[in-house]
Formats: sequence, structure tokens, C-alpha cells
Amino acid sequence: MEIQQFESMLALDSCVVIATIKSPTIARKVYRLFRGNNSKIVLQDVVLKESSKILQISKEEIIEKIGTILRKDVQVFTTTESMRNEASRYENQYGICHNPDSEILSAAKTFSWTLLTMDKKMIQTAEFEGILALNPMWDGGN
Repeated sequence: MEIQQFESMLALDSCVVIATIKSPTIARKVYRLFRGNNSKIVLQDVVLKESSKILQISKEEIIEKIGTILRKDVQVFTTTESMRNEASRYENQYGICHNPDSEILSAAKTFSWTLLTMDKKMIQTAEFEGILALNPMWDGGN
């Protein structure tokens, strides 16, 4: 599975960031999604905070490692108050989505980002909201 040949913004969920940094196997799978296209990586403030806490490294180190591993430009995005409000709606409406996942989904919908996550509930909520969400570990059933 490769993303088409156009510039797009790809938002990584915390689980993808952590797995990409910790596992060379997963890093290769995620890298293959980007190979040959002009996509850019978006790391949201909530993703950096959660990943930094779990990996016990600085946010700056996470940005550097992800950029190096995936060989892509990384942009950092700060969640806005309106996105937090929309995130609350997702939490109330669907019940399977919780913060910070709801904030990541809200930003992805607002800016038409493609979301990479391994979280099944997040993917399900994304489907409800018309957000393109991919699991980098899914290989088309092979």
C-alpha cells in the first residue's frame, strides 16, 4: 500500500510514533507508505507530549528521530480551542474515542490530513467522520 503521488499531510498518532522509533520493522513499514511521494509528517502537540512521556525523550528528539527515520519533513501543530470543542463532540457522540485521540481526529478532519494509527477505535471514529485513517501494519490481507 503506497500513498498516491501528490503532496499530502500525514498525521501520526502516538502509537505510530512510538512504534516507529522503537521498532525497525515497523519503521520500515511506515517508511514504505511514504516512499516516492511528497507527503509531509504532522506531529500534533498532544502526540509529542504523550510520546515524550512514554519514550522518556524530549519532544525535539522525537521530531528529529521521526524525520530521520522516515526521511520526511516534520511539522508540529498546536491544537486550537475550536478543535478541542470538536474533539469533545466526538467523545460524546461516539463514546469509543477519548482524548487525546479525539483532538488528533479533529485536526485531521479540519485540515484534511491522512491519519496513521494502529488504534482500532480511532480508525472506527475516523470512518464515522469521513477522515482517511490508515493502519501502517495492515498489508492488504497478505
